[in-house]
Amino acid sequence: MAKRRASARTRAIRAVHAEARRRGIDDEARRAIQRSVVGVDSCADMSLDQLRRVLDALKGRRGHLTVVVGDSSRDRMRTKIRAQRDAAGLNDAYVDGISRRMYRRPPDACDTTQLRGVIAALDRHLKRHATK
Repeated sequence: MAKRRASARTRAIRAVHAEARRRGIDDEARRAIQRSVVGVDSCADMSLDQLRRVLDALKGRRGHLTVVVGDSSRDRMRTKIRAQRDAAGLNDAYVDGISRRMYRRPPDACDTTQLRGVIAALDRHLKRHATK
């Protein structure tokens, strides 16, 4: 019995997940990137063309956001904050304002516990302003 080959769409979903894993992007940040690129959270709800656009964005092609992940957890958190900011259509001043309001310091000066608080605040913002 011969093995069935996965469809192009299934292969594209696998590629998106693999590229996100390769770059150290967690599920929440990946979904935020997907939302900012094609306006859809789940890969299961995307067309093949949308999946290709998300994959291009993850790889930094076609002028989409470039995801750069460093080695430390602070770098991963900053990447997540940038992805959330882009998904919500916010600017740096908004994120800076959240950080200064909560901790009286800019995000670059925050430790990991404080960055988690900024991520939680942006997550609440995304949920509150999500299109229904």
